[in-house]
Amino acid sequence: MIIDGKPNYNYAREVHFAGGLVLGHGRLPVGLYLALELSFPVLNLDLPWINFGRLRPLHTSAVIFAFGGNVLLATSFYVMQRTSRARIAGELAPWFVVLGYNFFILIAGTGYLLGVTRGHEYAEPEWYAILWLVVVWLCISLSISSHWRDGQSRTSTSPTGSISPSF
Repeated sequence: MIIDGKPNYNYAREVHFAGGLVLGHGRLPVGLYLALELSFPVLNLDLPWINFGRLRPLHTSAVIFAFGGNVLLATSFYVMQRTSRARIAGELAPWFVVLGYNFFILIAGTGYLLGVTRGHEYAEPEWYAILWLVVVWLCISLSISSHWRDGQSRTSTSPTGSISPSF
C-alpha cells in the first residue's frame, strides 16, 4: 500500500532480518571450528587471536546479540508497523538503528578477537562499544515513543483487542 508516495512500512525491518540470517549462518562454521579446536588444539596454529579463549566469547555473543538482537529488532519493527498500520516515525531513525546496532556488533566482535574486553568469566565490550549501544538504544526508544504518539490518532483498539482505523 502506498501512502503519500511512500510504502506504508519501512524497509529497515527486512534489512534487520536479513542481517540476522547472515550472522546466524556465520555462527555455524565458527561453532564447528570451536568444537574441533577444543578436540584438536593444534588447529589454532599458535595464533593468539584464533585460540579457543578468544573465539568462544565471540561465538557466544554472535549467537545471542548478532543473531538474536537483529531478529528481535526486526520483529519489533514489523509488529509496530503492522499493528498500527503506519510507518515507523522518522525516515532515518530505523536505518540508524539497523546500521548502528550492526556497527556495535562489529566493534564488540573485533574487540573480542583482539583481546580488548573488560569481562572476567564472560567477555563484555569495552566502554566505547557500550556507549555506542546506548546511543542506538536511545534512538530505538525515541522511534518507538514517537511512533506510539503519532499512531494513536490513526488507530484504535476495540474491546476485543483487534485494531481498527479511527474515523
